[in-house]
Amino acid sequence: MICNLCSSTNSQPFLKSGPHQLVRCSQCSLIRTDTFLQGETSYNGNDYFTIKNQYVEHWDDFLGMFRTLVAKITEHLPPPARLLDVGTGIGILLAAAREAGYSIQGVEVSPWAAAFAREEKQLNVVAGTLAEASLKSGQYDVVVLNHVLEHVENPRELLAEARRVLADDGLLVVGVPNVASLMLSLMRGRWASLRPEEHIWHFAPATLRRLLRESGFSEVAFEARENHIPQGWGVKALIIRLINFFAVLLGRGEAMLSFSLKTPTRKALTMKRQISDNQKGEIEFRKKLYSQQIENKTIFEDEFDAAGIEKILKVRMEKTRNQMTLLQSKNISLSPYIEIGAERCQRSLVMENDLGLNGGAALDISFDMLKSCNHYQDVFNKPKSPIRICCDANKLPFITGSIPFVFCYETLHHFPEPTPITKEIFRVMLPGGFFFFDEEPYKQVLRLKLYKGRKIYSKKSLDRSIIKKAIDRFFCDRSCNEVDHGIIENDNLSLKLWKQALAPFDEKEIMLSSTTFFQSDLFHPNSKLTYLAAYLLGGNISGVCRKAGLHKDKNRTIFNTLICPSCRELGNEVLLMQENLSFFCPNCSKKYPNIDNVLFLFSYDKFEELYPDIFHSFQKK
Repeated sequence: MICNLCSSTNSQPFLKSGPHQLVRCSQCSLIRTDTFLQGETSYNGNDYFTIKNQYVEHWDDFLGMFRTLVAKITEHLPPPARLLDVGTGIGILLAAAREAGYSIQGVEVSPWAAAFAREEKQLNVVAGTLAEASLKSGQYDVVVLNHVLEHVENPRELLAEARRVLADDGLLVVGVPNVASLMLSLMRGRWASLRPEEHIWHFAPATLRRLLRESGFSEVAFEARENHIPQGWGVKALIIRLINFFAVLLGRGEAMLSFSLKTPTRKALTMKRQISDNQKGEIEFRKKLYSQQIENKTIFEDEFDAAGIEKILKVRMEKTRNQMTLLQSKNISLSPYIEIGAERCQRSLVMENDLGLNGGAALDISFDMLKSCNHYQDVFNKPKSPIRICCDANKLPFITGSIPFVFCYETLHHFPEPTPITKEIFRVMLPGGFFFFDEEPYKQVLRLKLYKGRKIYSKKSLDRSIIKKAIDRFFCDRSCNEVDHGIIENDNLSLKLWKQALAPFDEKEIMLSSTTFFQSDLFHPNSKLTYLAAYLLGGNISGVCRKAGLHKDKNRTIFNTLICPSCRELGNEVLLMQENLSFFCPNCSKKYPNIDNVLFLFSYDKFEELYPDIFHSFQKK
């Protein structure tokens, strides 16, 4: 059988369950029942619904469970709305949705179950497959596929049809068993949700998310949850409840529930980008910090003042000096460099003045932060300044294969995913070049957000006792002014996502630092136990990566690697030409200004969107 996710025909044995053999795709890891026989489980009569699963007899029990699911749906798209339940069975979820106020429709492959729903429960249910129902395009606001995808021969075709009948920005709800669950690890072929006699496909979080993404859906929420809740409170039931509790806590519950929006296919097949509202929030917040820390205005009671931030910057600069000196001792060429998310340029000032490098570039989306470099040159007595470029890290304005060294601190977690940024970094890097990053978070698995914490830089937060800090680490939902301004603070990046982001690089030395005691290499851990502890406790990820190829010095400066951002939007890399302090494009004739020693390199549309006053003022000249 061909893999429905990647079309590969290669597979390896996964496990046996009775007479059934499950195999794992060698390319994408999607698991399927290799010995599946169509028709082994019949949905035509009433046995499946009355004997095997006893849906009819226990209608009220199942109705309570589905009310909980419908309540979750209302959190994303409340009634009144048009809801379609595909594979509705005898209509229990539809009944719960009708109670909640949805306009309902069901599709069910079993003629008996469809008739039961219509005649016994007065529900609007059509017998047949979704394709056979011939529903109108864009007819529904919500489509539910609850424990259906694993049963069908071609999940992609079903998702394509579900997408067709969904309205624009409609909500798709998908529930499936989780083959990466803790219960499967314990029970193996005896796991109750395996059911290889009726389940063709067995999804894990990664394979389900990929299938949905490639089918034109954009995830808005995802959870691993309980599937079989034991009856009673006997010893066996208590053990199962305890296992389920920890399984959900670890993200390895028996079932997965995904909420996704219908998006244009072009967008669904691209990585998420930092959206404009987040970028505008970042610009506004950094402008306020400039007023407080440079102009001595009181804007925030819970952010550092001028003296406070200078102490922090001094520590950061010393750390950068030590780390970059170590890289130099390993014969890593650091020049010319670019720093992404440079903020006040404190680290680039170290590169220029303490390490003797010349002509590197400090990049940030905040004009005010880059402008503050002049102030900190005086504060820290650093006469040499880096080239400062105000730009979008999603669209770096450098020609492909030109920069030997790229670095960033506390930057990649300000995006929905780090992968688009690391791909851009990889693109601009010279073959044989290096990328260094530090002070980035990765997901803390053992964490329950039970209460909202104080702002992280508030006096009460900074003065917490060691015990309070330890408790907050595991139970506090952290709070900061950045999030209040719409800035992304993504401390929930999984190790799998980090591995994906760093995949293009040839050589990688990546360190996970959870505590002083638990540090492990991400790709080559020396101790599985230490790696597990670091994985569960979360912490900081840092490291250095190398791009494959020979490092050939092309004698380029930063200025002769700059490309036109507007032409790049059209797929062309056109080198810019310098005109006094500004630059212009010989192809499209657009000009890019230098204001207060900061060069603006956005496409014109993005420039006008983020900095309208500066853009229009420049255009009038």
